[in-house]
Amino acid sequence: MTSSRPTIFIVEDSPSCQKYYADILKEQVTIVSARSLTEANEKWDSIQEIALVVMDGCIDNRDRPDTVPLIQKIRETFSGPMIAASSSVDYRKMLMRAGCSHEAAKPLVPAKVLELLGLTTATT
Repeated sequence: MTSSRPTIFIVEDSPSCQKYYADILKEQVTIVSARSLTEANEKWDSIQEIALVVMDGCIDNRDRPDTVPLIQKIRETFSGPMIAASSSVDYRKMLMRAGCSHEAAKPLVPAKVLELLGLTTATT
């Protein structure tokens, strides 16, 4: 059955994280991904009907979180769930203060996405 799947926007520079998220979520959601702030800004301006956003803390600058301005931009028009995804608790807290509504360590992001969208994994 081909029903309309929710679209999620993942801003994450790590190819391995992108693959991990896609491997778990690809059957239940449509993923739009960005690996740089430039790409994220361009894609955000062109995509519509996003159900959820996953936001990494450090994209173009490995030493400190640099996605706060992007979170603030997204929050100007998007009121849905936004997950602060980082291995650092401090970075997640910073992203939450900037406008993210939920947080998760990177390995837990797919489960949080499914939970927030009211979807379940195919396990019994």
